[in-house]
Amino acid sequence: MHKSTISLLKVFLLSFFITSMNAIEIYEAFDLKAKNNTGFREGNLIGGLTSAGWMSSWTIGDGTAKYVKDSLVFRGLESSGGSAKVIGERKENFIGKGSLLRQMSVPFTGTVYGSFRVLPAHFMEDSIFGLIFTLPNAAEFNPRNALFSICPKRWGSSYGAVGVGKKVFKIQNGVPCEKNKKYLVLWKMTHLPEIGSSDGVTIAMWVLNENQVEHFSENGFDERDLNLAASGEDSSNVLQIGRMNVKDSKYSLYKGVLLSPFTYNTTSVVFDEVRISTQSFAEAVGIDK
Repeated sequence: MHKSTISLLKVFLLSFFITSMNAIEIYEAFDLKAKNNTGFREGNLIGGLTSAGWMSSWTIGDGTAKYVKDSLVFRGLESSGGSAKVIGERKENFIGKGSLLRQMSVPFTGTVYGSFRVLPAHFMEDSIFGLIFTLPNAAEFNPRNALFSICPKRWGSSYGAVGVGKKVFKIQNGVPCEKNKKYLVLWKMTHLPEIGSSDGVTIAMWVLNENQVEHFSENGFDERDLNLAASGEDSSNVLQIGRMNVKDSKYSLYKGVLLSPFTYNTTSVVFDEVRISTQSFAEAVGIDK
């Protein structure tokens, strides 16, 4: 092969690799180099082999967390192997909080897309689980004092909620999550302000089961399809939809914000494939190419 052709091929492959990496600004697949059921504390588990966009290692906020060798796999989506089981702290009459914490090295403004996968074990009416974003100096790490909360299951209800600060939208209908079933949680934020500014921030969440993930992946997780979908159990539905707008909010996803898989009053929840992208839902869920 001619030298100039080889050089052009190298440039193309390099640019393709950089573009692919830049499409996902935050990524954690929990593809850790560890034995199954290794505790995050005992194993000094910093992060997955394919982690991207972080400025710290994973630390335990409350309860315990263990590495699970199996990934939460959905047909049509990429998976890198491995997941994290967050286990709530055992109390006398209930199960307390469980959380993992990691600081993001990438700030976001404007529009951002994200997803994560969950597999809850036993939970009750007053259980909650999901993903929260909070400041590192927060007195407590929970959805009530978070910058943003994205929870497919909330306190005091079978349904989920999304929140911006103390303002919360509570989903009132749809299909609740069930124990021992895996779900894909999609989310989107718009009008995230620059630091020191404010804007009308919008946050939205969709919860999908396995059949729904397969259905929407066939069309590349087109945002129009998600916006038109009704809540329900059919493959063309989504289980739950939550959306809210907060006028004149200063909250944003700053550099150094803590991302936390969070649980309360649940025996355990497995989290996997945490993704954040500025590109599209297709990038944010990891469409299998």
